[in-house]
Amino acid sequence: MRLLGSIRKLDLHIFVYCGTTRNFLHPKFTSQLHLPIDSKDILQISVASGLELTQGTIQEVPMSLQGYSFMTSFHLLSVQGYDAMLGVQWLESLGVIGWNFKERFMEFHIGYKQNCLKGFNPSKAQIIQYAIMAKLIGEGGACFMAQLLLLHTFTFVTTPLLPKLQELLAQFSALYDPSYQLPPHNKKILLILSVEPINVRLYWYPHFHKAEKEKLITKMFTTGVIRRSSSPFSSPMLLVKKVDGVWHYCIDYCTLNAFTIKDHFPIPIIYELLNELHGSVIFTKLDLRSGYYQIRMRDDDIPKTMFCTRNGHFEFLVMPLGLTNAPSTFTHFFL
Repeated sequence: MRLLGSIRKLDLHIFVYCGTTRNFLHPKFTSQLHLPIDSKDILQISVASGLELTQGTIQEVPMSLQGYSFMTSFHLLSVQGYDAMLGVQWLESLGVIGWNFKERFMEFHIGYKQNCLKGFNPSKAQIIQYAIMAKLIGEGGACFMAQLLLLHTFTFVTTPLLPKLQELLAQFSALYDPSYQLPPHNKKILLILSVEPINVRLYWYPHFHKAEKEKLITKMFTTGVIRRSSSPFSSPMLLVKKVDGVWHYCIDYCTLNAFTIKDHFPIPIIYELLNELHGSVIFTKLDLRSGYYQIRMRDDDIPKTMFCTRNGHFEFLVMPLGLTNAPSTFTHFFL
C-alpha cells in the first residue's frame, strides 16, 4: 500500500510492503535530512534483479504518517519507484492490523488510540492541456516523460554465395521450379461395398473468406492440382488460418472417411525415431514441398475427392489433406 509520510517535515512517498523483512530509505535523502549513517552495518539484500548491498543504516529516525508519529530505523537502499519502504520490521510493532485492500486503508491500535492510514487510490491517466501541465510543473508536481527513439538502423547486406554452394543449387535447380508435374498413380480410396456416393452440402462461410478461397482454388487449378468435376461425390471446403497468419484450405472428408476401409500401415513411433539419433552431433532436416502432392490419385478414385464451392465443383488429381488413410499412405510411400 502506498502512503504519503514525512521525515523531519520532508514529504516522502512510502510503500508499506509485508513481503520484505526490513525498512529501506533511498540514500539520496540522507544529506537533506542530516541523518547520521552507520556505514559499517552493511546488509546483503536479494532483489528481483539480483543481490544488492545496502549502504549502511540510520537509527532512530523520527517519522510521521498521517498524524501517527513513531521512531524507526532504515537500511539505505536505492528503492525503485518509492522514497522509502516499510516492511515487517515496522509492521510487527503495530500488533493487530486491520486491512481493507479495496478501500486501501489500514487500522491498528497503539495503546488506547486507534490509528487509520489511508493509501493512494490508483489514478487513471488523463489528457491535460499544455497550460495546466506547465502550471503543475511550476508548482513542483512530479512529472514522468517517455519518448520512443530509433537507436539503431539495420542495413542488410547480401554476401555472394560460395562457388560450391552455387554449384549445389544449380545441380538441384529443378526442385525450385514453380511449374508442377503430376507424379505416378499411387493413392486409392477403398470404400465399403454397396455404399452410395457420399454427398455433403456446402458449408456457410463469412464473406471475407470468399477472396481467399478463390485465390487458393485458382492457384491449385493453375498448377494442375485440381480440375473441374461432375462427380456425384461431394465434400465441403473450409478455410483455416495457420500460425503464421496464412489461410489454408481444409476439405471436410469426415463422412467419406466413415465409409472408407482403413489402411492400418504402421506409422513410425516418435520415441523410436529419437532413439535413432542417439550419439549424433550434426542433424539434418528434410522438408518436402507439398509432400502429399507427390502422391497421385488413381483415376477411379479421383471423383471421390470432389469438393464443392460457390465457384463450382473440383476434384483432386493428387492426394489431398483430410483423407483418413493419407498419413499411412504417405508413410508407406516414403519408407
